[in-house]
Amino acid sequence: MSERLILALIALWAARVTGDCDRPPTPENGSPTDQFISLMSFPVGTSVDYRCNPGYVSQDGLSIITTCLEDSTWIPLQVTCELVTCDDPEPISNGIISSPTTGDVWQYGMIATYSCLDGYTLIGDKDIDCTSSGKWNKKPPLCKVVSCQRPPLSENVLIVSGFGPTYKYQDTITYSCKSGYVMVGRSFSECSENNTFVPPPPICKLVVSCQRPPLSENVLIVSGFGPTYKYRDTITYSCKSGYVMVGRSFSECSENNTCVPPPPICKLVVTCDDPEPISNGIISSPTTGDVWQYGMIATYSCLDGYTLIGDKDIDCTSSGKWNKKPPSCKVVSCQRPPLSENVFIVSGFGPTYKYRDNIIYSCKSGYVMVGRGFSECNENNIFVPPPPICKLRDNIFFTKLLKGMIALGHQLITKEENMIKAKYQLLESKHEILQLKENLQKSEQYIDESNHL
Repeated sequence: MSERLILALIALWAARVTGDCDRPPTPENGSPTDQFISLMSFPVGTSVDYRCNPGYVSQDGLSIITTCLEDSTWIPLQVTCELVTCDDPEPISNGIISSPTTGDVWQYGMIATYSCLDGYTLIGDKDIDCTSSGKWNKKPPLCKVVSCQRPPLSENVLIVSGFGPTYKYQDTITYSCKSGYVMVGRSFSECSENNTFVPPPPICKLVVSCQRPPLSENVLIVSGFGPTYKYRDTITYSCKSGYVMVGRSFSECSENNTCVPPPPICKLVVTCDDPEPISNGIISSPTTGDVWQYGMIATYSCLDGYTLIGDKDIDCTSSGKWNKKPPSCKVVSCQRPPLSENVFIVSGFGPTYKYRDNIIYSCKSGYVMVGRGFSECNENNIFVPPPPICKLRDNIFFTKLLKGMIALGHQLITKEENMIKAKYQLLESKHEILQLKENLQKSEQYIDESNHL
């Protein structure tokens, strides 16, 4: 009986009528959209749309589409992918622009280069790029007459290079201070497009001398012991053991003869009370000293014969409290649980078990398990979850599966019947459909007979 059902279903697939198209044509500089790229066969009537590669655009902005015809061929492509072009670059006053590298049209990837007439300076990037969107990637530069005059200098400032007195765009002046003075500001200026030097020249002040600042209790100096400091000399600080820093760890001698920012202060580090003791267990000691500080971890363990229930580690938090309650130490011993009929043990035979020991169960042949396939000995001396039960396997599942296959067969017959009628209109095809229906009816009769056994 079962062989006849399999043959009937195989016959359904064998009767499938072909007529699909192979992969569609690929336009130059384009490809099918993502949903079609991986497909190898296409049913009649399928329409495939395309997209152009980066830097290309469809002709006149039209969609590129083809359709699979009944003769398994594709409608020829009517639209092509053309290279993206940009408008002519924007002209600039007192400047000129290069020409396209080929032809007279600016295409995707081409670079237009600007230059200025004699006596003018180019302000900005000389090159702009034609992008895949058909737009230039940046605005054009400018051509300006740039001429800076030497800026006025404050007392005790000297020019090292760039004496001028007039300067072109991006010419620089380098400065220094007279002996005994210290520079405040940048050591150079540059002639900008606005005919001024930026940044402005520095100033030179008498040599800066800072004194070591007073320190609060428990603050130590690591480097920069002084006691006097020159401009921009630094002092680095730390705290004594058991203290935490509030503020910055360094100060710098400033132009105002003071160290900034001011030195930090050191506060006693956060501590936690001693961890709570537990019966039949012991606790580790602090990693340093005899005080439990923020970040330290206390570890619990149990005496011989006892089992630790809970997390063995607790943490001292920034609030001065422990992050969780301590564990407990208990004597845990479970007995093998009673098993229902047709259940047997695969591993964990006992008969006594320690904390978290496991038993794994299975069912005798012909039975199905209801419940979990394992149990674990818990802190209350019992196994959880309880053992499963094993019920006799029935054929309801298989009957439902076969009925589902029969229903699918009817759907396939209807589909093939419609395709054959539409394509061939042959009397022989009707005979094939009747034969397939007869096979399915026999399969349904087989299922009914099986249900009465």
